Amino acid sequence: MNAVVWDPFTGTVPFERSAVALPDDGMRFPGWLTSVLGLICVASSLGVVMAIFWRPVAWFAIGGFVISFAGLMAISLLARASEKRDFMFYRLAEENGWAFRLIKPDVKGRINGRNYRDRDPYAQRAYERIPELCRSRPGQLIPLRLQGMFWGTTASGTPFWLGLQEYEVDASLAATPLRRDQVGGRGSRGRLYNMVASYDLDRDTGIKASLLAEVLDRDGWHDIKTESVEFNRRFKIAIAQDRQGTGGHAELLRALTPATQSVLIDLHERYQVQLVIDGRTIFVSGCGRVMSEDADLVARHFSTLVEDFAQAAFSFKHYAE
Repeated sequence: MNAVVWDPFTGTVPFERSAVALPDDGMRFPGWLTSVLGLICVASSLGVVMAIFWRPVAWFAIGGFVISFAGLMAISLLARASEKRDFMFYRLAEENGWAFRLIKPDVKGRINGRNYRDRDPYAQRAYERIPELCRSRPGQLIPLRLQGMFWGTTASGTPFWLGLQEYEVDASLAATPLRRDQVGGRGSRGRLYNMVASYDLDRDTGIKASLLAEVLDRDGWHDIKTESVEFNRRFKIAIAQDRQGTGGHAELLRALTPATQSVLIDLHERYQVQLVIDGRTIFVSGCGRVMSEDADLVARHFSTLVEDFAQAAFSFKHYAE
């Protein structure tokens, strides 16, 4: 096993795998309870906004929000949700032979009258390099706050990096379509995830651009267009640091062959993928859910995701070749 692994931010990092102990089962709560508390929390948040115009609502809205939010936090703590998540990350790395690091949560405080935030340096590198894939945006309303990082190689030997954020989800009261995931799994409990993967293409594409979710096609000549109406409907294409759309414009359009566009449309349909292309490095983000509590099945699912996202990166590598 190599002593170092490829990293898109620093070149290489030491191979390590954070050890995580098997957590105890914690308390088990009925699935409908978290769903009900979540609905009350959302409704109370809307009530707080309504209270600006009708003050009597505030008494119910604020009370409902505090009680429901505290209830959700208590359930998470007593059910050992974070410990189970960390162990699932460890099993994911162990099952696939990947390097793995737990990301420390942000710590906020105040010293000498000034606010400060202590952030894991590994996470900070990602937020600074690819802010457009980490912040809340169309196609991914929940901002990416990394909880675990992984390093490995695909089945074809291409090095990759993976950043992951995961939450438990309960669909006991949801409609049937929400109980299914993108790979045909079905259940009332599972995991919601945001992720971003990066791949080293081993050759420079000559392209620095982003393909983010298109909302309203009103960008005029700032938004580069392909010949595919479907592709243009899904993606907002922009050359990095080039408002005129000249540098790299032709290279990007040549790289976006019909086959490449077909791959990206398929991945966008399944995972809401968005991309940042930076020379020889491709960043691909996506989100979705796994409707299972089986750690081994989840590990296999994310291994498949890494390979699926690699299709997008490989299409640009074939262009560079």
